[in-house]
Amino acid sequence: MDRLVVGHAVPERRFNMEVFRITSVEPVTMIVVSRNVFGQWVHWAGNRSSECKIDSSTKCHGHEMGWPVKWQGYLQVIRAGEKETAFWEFTQACFHKLADGLQPDQNFRGAYLRVRKSKGGKKGRYIVEHLEKRFDSETLPQERDPLPVLKFLWTCKRQSASQDQDILI
Repeated sequence: MDRLVVGHAVPERRFNMEVFRITSVEPVTMIVVSRNVFGQWVHWAGNRSSECKIDSSTKCHGHEMGWPVKWQGYLQVIRAGEKETAFWEFTQACFHKLADGLQPDQNFRGAYLRVRKSKGGKKGRYIVEHLEKRFDSETLPQERDPLPVLKFLWTCKRQSASQDQDILI
């Protein structure tokens, strides 16, 4: 690789913590790293979200703009064929399908899932399959809090003041 660069060497790839959505009928197989779902209220403007401060005494920009509010869940997962973890974003309805597949004494950590949509895109419903195998939680990476990643995404895509949009991902 060094022979391809003149001057300073290219830095090693940094850990890339991403947030992803499942939008395909093709199944995604994953191992859950999180013990619990991280729930977050968000505003939707088009196909992008912004933080909702529904629990705060201050009114957020999304409320001022009249954007719809919805609850999103986040689980840290390892997708099949990937080395790094990522946060999977899903809906309230999907949460109930995920929770229904657990035993009363279980949390999500170590669950082995296959998830797809009934139809591609936004209109499909989640189809969640809990696979029989569970992974030992001691062999999984350390859990991470998704909020710093979400806050970064909400602020890094700030739109210009002349537009009707604010912090979006």
